[in-house]
Amino acid sequence: MKKLFALLILAATALMADSFLFSQDGVKQGSGLRELPSQGVNLKTGAVVVGLHALTDEQRMECGWYRWENNPRPDTNHYWRCTNYIFTATGTARSVWTQYTPRPRALKYSKLSILEKLAEMGKWADVKALLESEGYIDYWNACTYIAADNPRFLSMKPAIAAALGISEKQLDEILAGCLY
Repeated sequence: MKKLFALLILAATALMADSFLFSQDGVKQGSGLRELPSQGVNLKTGAVVVGLHALTDEQRMECGWYRWENNPRPDTNHYWRCTNYIFTATGTARSVWTQYTPRPRALKYSKLSILEKLAEMGKWADVKALLESEGYIDYWNACTYIAADNPRFLSMKPAIAAALGISEKQLDEILAGCLY
C-alpha cells in the first residue's frame, strides 16, 4: 500500500511538472504556459472540478486546460518565434513556429566613450571646437548616442578625422571601441 501511495505521489508531481495552457473555446489562447491549478470549472456544466492533476487530458480539456507538448523549433539555422498554439481534440496544445528575419540593428556609439577616447588622445578640445564651428554642438548635446548611419554624423566624419589628424578608417577603428 505504501508503494502504491508513493507511486501516486510520484505520478502527481510528474504531472505538475508539465506546462498547461487555458482556452475557453479550444481555439484562442486564454493564458500563457503555466502549471496546472488544483481545481477548475467544467466549461459545459459549470460544475467545480477538484483534482485536475488526477484527470486525463480529455477531462482537463472539458475544463479548458490543455497540456502543452513541447515541439522544438523546426531548425536552428533560422530565427523562429512561437506565434500561436494549436489545441487538439485530445486535450493537448502545440506551438506554432513562424520563421522571421530580425531587423538589423543600427550601430550606435556612446557619447561618453567617444569623449573619453578623445580626451585620452588629447583631442577632445579640437573636436568640440569643430562641432561648435559647424553648428553641431547643440546636436551633440541633445543626443544620448550617435547613430552610425545618421546623415549629420556621416557628413562630419571626414572633418572629425582631419581634426584628429587620422584617416577615416582609423576613426572607424576608434569608434568600434565606443559601441553603445
